[in-house]
Amino acid sequence: MGIKLLEVLFFALTFTFLMAWGTIKKQRKSQEMLDLLSKQCEKKIYKAFKSETTWREDDLEAMLEGTQAKLFWSRERAVVNTPEIMLKSILDKMAEKGEIKRGKQKTVKWIKE
Repeated sequence: MGIKLLEVLFFALTFTFLMAWGTIKKQRKSQEMLDLLSKQCEKKIYKAFKSETTWREDDLEAMLEGTQAKLFWSRERAVVNTPEIMLKSILDKMAEKGEIKRGKQKTVKWIKE
């Protein structure tokens, strides 16, 4: 009798833990997708700066257009529809770190070697 009671109690605790974990993951899904999307866009920009040191912001925006991010456990996707906003936040971070220098006529130059 005591063993059955412990088995039921253990099952209930496990079920409760899994339900709570699932709820938390569901609540944080949109933020995780945005973070993943931002990282993918940053990778594209860093890769572009490896090939050329100076870019126009329009060209970088075109490069980011349509970038997608998907969590492996979700069917939903995050897509860059307005690359201006994403590019501005990424370039602000890079300028803050001292990696780029913004020029006239919306040009961006890579200065960190």
